[in-house]
Amino acid sequence: MNNQDIRTYDAEARNLIVWAFIEDFLESDNREYLHQALKILNYEDEGSELLSNVRNAITTLEGKNHKWRKTARENTQKFEAAALENDKLKSASEKCDFFALAICNEAGELAGLHKKLWRGDNISQDEFLEKAKHEVADIYTYLLHYSDSLGFDLDQVAAEKAEIVSQRLADKEASHA
Repeated sequence: MNNQDIRTYDAEARNLIVWAFIEDFLESDNREYLHQALKILNYEDEGSELLSNVRNAITTLEGKNHKWRKTARENTQKFEAAALENDKLKSASEKCDFFALAICNEAGELAGLHKKLWRGDNISQDEFLEKAKHEVADIYTYLLHYSDSLGFDLDQVAAEKAEIVSQRLADKEASHA
């Protein structure tokens, strides 16, 4: 399908096509789908709130690598299956508890590394950074799973919180001016 063809479809059909490209992009991580969807959007009504939201979503997705999330979720499913065999993690509540405790554990491991560096133990800066990046990745992954288990999107909530803090700082600056 070329860009000329898409303009002959009604708005609902065009939106469905765009969403199909987005879904394909998420499944395949193929940038061509993303670029095709962007080209299609250029022919849409700029005033459409839905299309504005789609464009924003695509822009956000362009900067992310979702492949690691899929792998992390697959790994977690394997861990959950093993836990179920051992009569563990049978409820949503137990999963939330597990992820909360895992976040604390990984943060503790990161703090322990930092303490060793701070007090001058036998750990080089390079060794610290290598180990710390893995602990940070573990924390981030468990945060993702924890937010999933609670039913919210971590990236969306973090973006909303960043805007709240930004507004709070702007209000504070304005009150001191």
